[in-house]
Amino acid sequence: MLSTVNARLTGQAAEGKEAPEQDQLEAGPLDEASGTVPQPVRAPLTEKELYNQAYNLYVSGDYEKARKQFQEFLKLHPGSGLIDNALYWIASCYYKEKKYEEAISACDDTIKKFPKGKKTADAYYLQALSFCEIKDPLTAQILLETLIQNFPDTEAAKLGKKKYDELKAGSAE
Repeated sequence: MLSTVNARLTGQAAEGKEAPEQDQLEAGPLDEASGTVPQPVRAPLTEKELYNQAYNLYVSGDYEKARKQFQEFLKLHPGSGLIDNALYWIASCYYKEKKYEEAISACDDTIKKFPKGKKTADAYYLQALSFCEIKDPLTAQILLETLIQNFPDTEAAKLGKKKYDELKAGSAE
């Protein structure tokens, strides 16, 4: 089949006709068995590529797609060292989507599965913010106290202290 196409192109050139440019050609050679043009096979994304793709979706503001991509990451790479990060970003996606109950649950997954993980302090803070959004400041205060006590030197604890003070001041009124 490919030789027929080449002969046809060569014949057009011999007759003084210009051969079509590569991008003007119809799809590649036919698979003679099926009569279809085979589609290029794309190699599956590596662990890091899949994670980065999900994170880039998050950064660009496409939270639903990012969340689904992080969930796919968890399924495909259950032993990854990035699991705690992926769990946290799923929670953050839910929060950004204003799905606060789901965010609370996803934060809880991060905290329970990785009590001393890289994203655990952030998960406590995000969970407290989620409780504030569903009008449960008392639970938020308890979470912020835990965050401040267990992760005192983190940025999340600094933010948590500020939020805690705001909640305390609000409850005193």
